[in-house]
This record gives sequence, C-alpha cells and structure tokens, in this order.
Amino acid sequence: MATDEILRLHYYERQYLGAADLEDQQAYLRDMRRRHNIGHHTWGIVAGLLLVEEPVAGDPTAVDLFIQPGMAVDGFGREIIVMAPVKLDPQLFEAFANQQHRSVWIRYDQEFANQAKGGFAQCAGTIQFGRIQETYKIVIDPGTHTHDDVTVNGKKEDPTSTDLPIPTDDSIPYQEFPDDNNQPLWLIQLGWVNWDGVGLKFIPTNPPSRLTDDRSYVGAVAETIYGPVPVPAAPDPASDAPRFFIQPRILPVDPDTADFAEIKGRLQVDGRIIAMKDVMLHGGQLHFKDTGGGDPKIPLWMQRTSGPSGAGTDLHVHIGDDPADDKVRLSIGPKDGANEKDVLAVRASDNVDIPTGALNFGAALRQMINLWQDKYGIGIQPGTQYYRSDGDFYWFRGGKHSPTQGDPGAGGNVQMSLDASGNLNVSHDLNVGNDANFGASTRQMLNLWNINYGIGVQNSTLYHRTDFDFCWFRRGTHSDNRSDPGGGALAMKLDSGSNLSVMGDLSVAGNLSVTGSHNIFRVISQTFALNMAGLTTPRFWTYNYGGFSQIYTAFVVLQGFSIWDNDGDTSFTHFSNAADVNAIPQHVYVKIDGVPTTTQTSGHCFCSESLVGNEVDNTVLFTVVVMGRP
Repeated sequence: MATDEILRLHYYERQYLGAADLEDQQAYLRDMRRRHNIGHHTWGIVAGLLLVEEPVAGDPTAVDLFIQPGMAVDGFGREIIVMAPVKLDPQLFEAFANQQHRSVWIRYDQEFANQAKGGFAQCAGTIQFGRIQETYKIVIDPGTHTHDDVTVNGKKEDPTSTDLPIPTDDSIPYQEFPDDNNQPLWLIQLGWVNWDGVGLKFIPTNPPSRLTDDRSYVGAVAETIYGPVPVPAAPDPASDAPRFFIQPRILPVDPDTADFAEIKGRLQVDGRIIAMKDVMLHGGQLHFKDTGGGDPKIPLWMQRTSGPSGAGTDLHVHIGDDPADDKVRLSIGPKDGANEKDVLAVRASDNVDIPTGALNFGAALRQMINLWQDKYGIGIQPGTQYYRSDGDFYWFRGGKHSPTQGDPGAGGNVQMSLDASGNLNVSHDLNVGNDANFGASTRQMLNLWNINYGIGVQNSTLYHRTDFDFCWFRRGTHSDNRSDPGGGALAMKLDSGSNLSVMGDLSVAGNLSVTGSHNIFRVISQTFALNMAGLTTPRFWTYNYGGFSQIYTAFVVLQGFSIWDNDGDTSFTHFSNAADVNAIPQHVYVKIDGVPTTTQTSGHCFCSESLVGNEVDNTVLFTVVVMGRP
C-alpha cells in the first residue's frame, strides 16, 4: 500500500471475505481513531494515573507506591488505560543501589490471547490467537530515549527540517504508524518516587510535590473554541451567567490558591476583561494604545522599575519619549460635565500643573516642604509657622534661576536678604517710607497663617503677631515640639507669658530698666517621665541648669506613676488596665539626693510591681523645681 493511501472495505453481495480483509477493516478504524487522538489533541495523560504514597505498617520510614486508575494517549495515538490501582513493584528498582528520586514512566504494550485449541487450530501457518490484549508496561529512569522515530512521507522525523515542519509536541496525525507487533516505544512520564536502594524500599518523596513533577497532559489543537449559542439578552446583562469556562476538572475550594493556566505568546481580547482578584505583571509593562492599537510616537505605559539610579523600587508611569514635549501629560481628576477635569497634571516637560485646586498638607505638625533635603523648607510648629535656611534668605524680583548664591539671575534684582548671622539687608532702591510696597494704610500687611500670625502697622507702631510664642532658630531641622529648633539652636524666645529669654549675652547700649524682683529671685522647673531601665534598681536622674549664683531650695513633686512604658512622654498618654495580680504597683518614690548646686541637682526614682520581671517599663512622672538668685 502506498504511504499516501487510506483504504477502507467496500462490501458487495456474494463477496468473499478472509481474515486479511477483517484485519484491514479493523486497522482502518483503529488508525483513524488514533489520528483523531493526536490530530485534534496532543499526546499525554488524559486523566488519573497519579502516583500515590501509602504508609507501610510497621515501618514509619517506608511507603508503598500505587498508580491510580487513569488514561493516557501516546504519540502514536494509542490509548493506555489502567482500570484499577496498581502497586508499584520494587523489583523494577533493583538495578538502583543508592537512595535517589527515580522517574516513573508508562508505555503502551500488547500481547496475544485466546490461542486456538483442538480441532480449530491449523497445523501450520499464521499466528493462531483469537484476541490481542492491549495493556501497558512501567519503565523506570529510561534515560534520554523516550520514544521511537516518527515517520512522515517515508522519512524519519526531523524537527529542524524546513521542508516538512514537525510540531514541537510531536503529535502528528499524518504519520505512518509503526507495526504494533514490533513494540514501538513511546513513554509518558507519571512523576517521581524516592527509592532507597540500600534499604530496598520506597521512602516519602521530598518535597511531596515531586510525585507529580514533569507530567505531560493532553492538549487541544484548534484555532477557535466556541461556547454554546448565548441566550437572548436579559434586562440586566450583568446577571447573565458565563457560557464558556476554562477550569480544572476538579475545582479547588479557592481557585486562587495555585497557578492553573498559562498563555505563551500574545493574547488579544475583543471585549472587556473582568478580574475577580489581583492582576499581576511580572516585570512587564502595561501599555495604553490608541483605538487603532498604536502609539504614534507617544508611548504611554506603566512598569515596576528599579529607579533611575538602579537603587530602590519605582512604579514608573512613562508619558512619551520627548522630555521637551509640553503637550504630553499624566492627568488626574473627576468627571466635570461632558469633560474630564484636570486637578493635577504632570507634563513630560518637567512641569506639574494644579490649575484649579490647592495643595493641602493636612493638620500634622512638620516641615511640609523640603526645598533641598530638609535643610531648606517651610513648616508648622504649635502656634508657629517658620521658614528654614541653612544659610541666607533672599527675596528676588524678576530674573531667572542662577546657581550662584545671592544672584537673582539675568534681569532680576535683590529686594531683601537675611544672612546667616541674622542681619536683615534691604536694597537701597527699596522705598521703606510712606511709599513702601504695602501702601500707607495701617493694617496687618502680612497674614502668615490666617490672621493669627502676621506683621502689620498701627499708628506709630510696627508689630509682629503670634497666637503663642515668638522664636528665633539657628540651623536645625523641623520638630513638632513647640519652640524646638530641631537640633539647631534657639537664639531668642518671647513666650506666650511675655517672658523674654536670650540664649547668650545681652548687650545693652543705653540704660537698662528692670521691673520686678527677677534680679534677686528666679524659679525654674522641668518635668521628667522616666522608666526603670532595669529590673529592681532605682533610676538615677540629673537636672542640669544654669543662671544661678545661689540656690535657695530645690524640691521634687511626684505627679504620677504607671506600669506602662511612658519613658520621655511627659503627657503620659500610654495607659490601660491590667486585671492581674502580677501587675500591682507596690512602692513608688522620687527624691533629690544631696544638696543642689548652682548648675545641677540629681536624685533617684523608683516604681516596683508585683512581678519583678515586669518592672523594666514602669514609669515615674515628676517635676523638679529649683529656686535661687540669678
């Protein structure tokens, strides 16, 4: 028979049929079924054939291995069917003398059955068996040769041939099937087992997932997969259930517990995509194309990147390739009638637009704007708005940016400067008289935060207004604490009680008038919140001060104690209730040790508890008061 011929029997009256004719008929049906198996599908496991471990009674280190019932199709289109669980025979592993995971494979096999007997047997001639039993064999660690050659058009399979391309899965329905009587080989892997060649037994696989590693399942070969004809559109289309599913044959309780499907290559969806859970991009880019599927010289995409310097992690939004293009933007905003409103827009040309809204920094005390690191910025403390500079302050009119200190840039001029020493310099061509920029009306000209903080003029008076304190800082960084220079220096302070503190020598050119008795009596105090910092030892404290020539008295006032850690928190905001006999305070005190000096006083504080191990975070709140002569 020619290799390109497919013949089936044609019957007519009084036709003589022999065994060869019946064999041809059977071969035709068998071959066409096999071509369907590897034409519409690819070879592999259809269902079942799982490797399962069961403990061995009396040996907790050993397991028995079973192959579960199932079905597979090999690359020659032959079905391999296991009808009942099969115990894996250890004799198949006798050639392996060490402990190692071994691969388990299955192959098609057949053998003759029902030999002719008695008067029905011929004296000589053909093989006289009435049946062929289709069965299987188990193969262990077969090496690299897992199947015999596939023959197409009289030639053996050549995956590199350009004359007749062969699918990479080797499922070829137009091949010339080999003679099954020659036992052609095609192996299908079922997984791995852990064989102990020293103890001659199976032991549990490690990890257990190795039992199913490297299994190959059948696939479907088609250009289009159709679902059933959809039902007429319901009034609410969203209530219409899906009509096509891709899912595991045995559904897990949570479909999101493990990967299930993978598409290798591009995927186009001509409709909406609805994800019930997370959508993850593994290093790729999310591109935004126009309605024609292109990006005419303006690519727009998002991607997780390592940042411009290779350090850190960014979610990068790419808006075009031209950094000078002022018309390409990333815009954010709500629907505004028929249009989209731009609340915020980032231009490719290094500009950020806020055309209608405002920047809201909330109500948290901090340095809100860092112009260069945290050394230059604008921030808010309790009752205070401040401007911070590590050097000078300058006010420019006109011009443009210059990298030179104090240079207003081409076409600009300096209106005013405040240098690092605190000297205020006003340009000679600035009119500070009645013709000043603020006009001649008396009012609060500068409102720094609402009207509570500002600068203004009354009749014959220039004033600065604050709700609480005035502070002068030198260097430092922002602190939320009131009147705290943030690591810098407090040069001078006028507090809400109108007390003026100068942190240095006060030089007076004229007469100095002092009202009151501050020259003979001075009172200072400081509140401490200290935990025990040890299990049973009282904690030593020191109050350092200055400005006294003589100490009249010093005393300490116990304000409270806590079995919760409030170390350094004089507001004592950390507390709760503990209904526990091991959480009972038993001994609390604070005292001054010795006689205070003109520069410091010190003492000990202690708070014990029922359970000694809990005392490490017990906290005492107290205030030290010192009275003396300046």
